[in-house]
Amino acid sequence: PESKTYGYVLDTPKHGWSGYDFLGRMKAWRDIPYFWTTDVNGAGWAEFETGAAKDAQNMVYLTVGTGVGAGIVSGGKLVSGYGHPEAGHIFLQKHPEDHYEGHCPFHGDNCLEGLAAGPAIEARWHKSAKEIPDGDKAWEIEAFYLAQAALDYTMILRPEKIVFGGGVPHRETLFPLIRASFAEQMSDYLDVPDLEDYIVPVANGDNAGILGCFYLAKTLL
Repeated sequence: PESKTYGYVLDTPKHGWSGYDFLGRMKAWRDIPYFWTTDVNGAGWAEFETGAAKDAQNMVYLTVGTGVGAGIVSGGKLVSGYGHPEAGHIFLQKHPEDHYEGHCPFHGDNCLEGLAAGPAIEARWHKSAKEIPDGDKAWEIEAFYLAQAALDYTMILRPEKIVFGGGVPHRETLFPLIRASFAEQMSDYLDVPDLEDYIVPVANGDNAGILGCFYLAKTLL
């Protein structure tokens, strides 16, 4: 809140939004209290309050759609510091069979968003995720990246739940693949909950974002 750019959208791959004074424009429209955070924090908070992580105090919510972002709750509070975490842009090892150059304009084929977001899937395979059938190699590669991300979050944050939302995880075939790849990459190093209960889909569906906004707004009252 003390930053000169508080309420601004900073550097982003989303065209036209970098440097935009979002909160300032909202205050000019209606001078009322605002809770300013990321969209993925809102969805993550909904899953923490009434969704897949409602019985946890430490969780990671990862949305995989047009981009990749994460809402992290630690000790019952959203994680933030100098700025909000950009867990969708962590650097990953590439799948040995993946030669795609990456979608992220900042990190190319080095980061999670550049390799695993919906536009990356479409650019790599020349068809949308909805058009790719179950059993296609595409899902094995996608699961490899999402499992690697889950592994990194596990190593650093030790959450009780990792919840996947967004358009891409609508494909249910992904979850067994993510869990299997996670187990292989973890290689029995850390003890984690049963993977069926640890790596899970969003419980509030596509309503998570708007529900989270209501829940966060209540904290202002």
